[in-house]
Amino acid sequence: MGERLAIRWLVGLTTTILMAGCAAGAIPPAVSVAPGPVVTPSAVVATLLPSPFVAPSPATAAPTPASASSDCVVATLAGKPGDAAGAVDGTGAEARFSAEMQYIVIDSHGDMFVTDTADHVIRKVTPGGVVTTFAGKVGEPGSVDGAGAAARFNRPNGIAIDASDTLYVAGNEDDAVRKITPDGTVTTLATKLGISPSGIALDAAGNVYTGGWVGNVLLKIAPDGTVTEVAGKRGSPGTTDGKGDAARFQWLIGVTSDAQGVLWVEDLAPDLSDLAVRRVTPDGTVTTLKGDWGPHGPPGIMWVDPSGELYGTSYPGHTVMKIAPDGTVTLLAGKLGEAGSADGPGDVARFAGPIGMLRDASGLFYIVDSDNHTIRTMRCP
Repeated sequence: MGERLAIRWLVGLTTTILMAGCAAGAIPPAVSVAPGPVVTPSAVVATLLPSPFVAPSPATAAPTPASASSDCVVATLAGKPGDAAGAVDGTGAEARFSAEMQYIVIDSHGDMFVTDTADHVIRKVTPGGVVTTFAGKVGEPGSVDGAGAAARFNRPNGIAIDASDTLYVAGNEDDAVRKITPDGTVTTLATKLGISPSGIALDAAGNVYTGGWVGNVLLKIAPDGTVTEVAGKRGSPGTTDGKGDAARFQWLIGVTSDAQGVLWVEDLAPDLSDLAVRRVTPDGTVTTLKGDWGPHGPPGIMWVDPSGELYGTSYPGHTVMKIAPDGTVTLLAGKLGEAGSADGPGDVARFAGPIGMLRDASGLFYIVDSDNHTIRTMRCP
């Protein structure tokens, strides 16, 4: 049980910045790399953490818990708070999700796709709250290609989507990146990556970028499945800023690209003592974004708008926030350290372990409220 809690806390700290469209950027020269041995997240956590696991505080000195003072309004779209009955299809409160649902993307029709990790399936959610199982079979882990329910996933985690509505899924336990066409046909793009991939992103040329809980490298996967390293050095952990393989990463558990071709990485220390947001420019220069996370909780899943402002969730803090390019943080909804499932204005709303988030073309945010097993919406002026 301690290991499972540790994994959920780690996943809640990962970053997937979801973009409406990503411009291709010049990536530094890539060097081909042979994949290393597969090390699953479960194995890594088991060697590092005691049982039962107690998550560390978001800050060394206890911050004053912050309540949101924004004009955002939160509502529940699908699922029933506290009821993790598994992958039950239905509308609104009739639908059920597993105890571990994580990332979310939106297609050109406004339909959303969620990685329902513990159920080993991909769920589809319409803007009206109708939930169906899109690919995989509930409770049957594996790594089998096929159409719809004939396919198998093993703890699907990160998810990204391209302009043709093709999905790309990072599988932690099968150490692979899978591809799902709009009709639900699943194929394997690359496997035996040696990183236990978590976050995943695309550029306009169709290249996939992913990092994981092991490996210390940011990988690029070409459309033909060729895998190369673009930043960091395999087997050389660290926090050094720099260019290309001179930079150092720890656990690259979240990665994405923005409209300018900049890659964003969520970098977590294996002992959970440090969480950093790293920025990788098109020329391969890695820098660290400094932010005052204390009063708001450490940021997790993020969405970035064209102006460069980040919107993030904090799984351990139960909050949703906005992060300016200079690192200034504004709390939008929830209260630090106070879990719950209340709809309403930002200062009244409560979350329990929010993870994935995105914003649609109308400005409406969708948030995966993982420990409540629900999909929430948030409208801000």
